[in-house]
Amino acid sequence: MGVHFFRVPLIVRGQIASEEALARQANRVLFCDTDPLTTRIWSDWLFGDCRNWARQEAGCRRYHLTLLMDVDVEWVDDRQRFLGREEERQAFSDRCRAALEVHGRPYVIVRASWNERLSRACTAVRTVLAGERPG
Repeated sequence: MGVHFFRVPLIVRGQIASEEALARQANRVLFCDTDPLTTRIWSDWLFGDCRNWARQEAGCRRYHLTLLMDVDVEWVDDRQRFLGREEERQAFSDRCRAALEVHGRPYVIVRASWNERLSRACTAVRTVLAGERPG
């Protein structure tokens, strides 16, 4: 295990603190690029494990909607992303979807070209804001 494995709980604590602080300021909607569950999945993927505290926190957090981006668009290497091979991307996406289902978190898979993704994501968010279930 690398030193980064031991930083996962710090990352999770920071995410939770940021979300809670920003939620108090949000006007009905708070968008998060990541969350403790995603960090847990990455920790499992990269290190083969995740600290128990971080794993438990990942399972406790509740969100109205998760937008799960499909792997149906061309890979763009921006030097920050991993998993450039299609089979790796699909395997990671499958893990994310399975974790969302295990934790009973509502999600929508956004499949579309780069140009259409924003429109589909906005539609899903509007559905939730209207009090309906996306899907």
